[in-house]
Amino acid sequence: MRRLVCSLTVLILLTQAGGSSAAEEIDRILAAVNRRVVTEGDLRLARNLNVLVGFGRTTPPGSRAEEVDQLINRELLRQELEHFPLQPEDQGRADQRLEELKQGYAEIGGITYVLRGLGLQESEIEAYLALQVSMMRFIEVRFRPFVNVTPAEVGEYYRTELEPKLRASGSRIPSQEEVSKQIDSLLVDSKVSRMMDDWIQTLRQHSEIEVFDENRLIPQETAR
Repeated sequence: MRRLVCSLTVLILLTQAGGSSAAEEIDRILAAVNRRVVTEGDLRLARNLNVLVGFGRTTPPGSRAEEVDQLINRELLRQELEHFPLQPEDQGRADQRLEELKQGYAEIGGITYVLRGLGLQESEIEAYLALQVSMMRFIEVRFRPFVNVTPAEVGEYYRTELEPKLRASGSRIPSQEEVSKQIDSLLVDSKVSRMMDDWIQTLRQHSEIEVFDENRLIPQETAR
């Protein structure tokens, strides 16, 4: 935990050091998604929220273009969720996650200190968590009911993926029956992820998306 605290503190200090220059910059438009803009400020916000939610443990970002692409996908999904209102149980899950974050940051002065260091407002993390929960429920309703994993698929994964990996590492190899539920869950998640990716790509094809690189406009998917 101490290592985590140190790494997060460094991230906060770095953010504070660059905050003044960032604030002086014009909030440049990075993309337009169905005539709603995605800005440089949105990119900074997404980075800082990922740092906060990940307790300082973040996956190294890809290229800037990849980050912008992820923001575009998130904005498309957010627009779809406008027709999928937040339910009371969703708000409860978001509140629970916020409480977990508050408890996790108690050791280094509380979440208020961390939010201030990252230049965030509590309302921003609340909205971010609510969006995450809504996305998860949308995925559960829209995709998961249509996913099926057969015993043959479970057996194939066990023989071709799990068993060879365990043997190579010298670990104990459980019987297929012991791990069948875990394999089934893993394969379901994998199929849901692929369905989600395909759906996002279809959504992009029917959306109006423009990406701006410096002063140049890069044509992307166009209007329906």
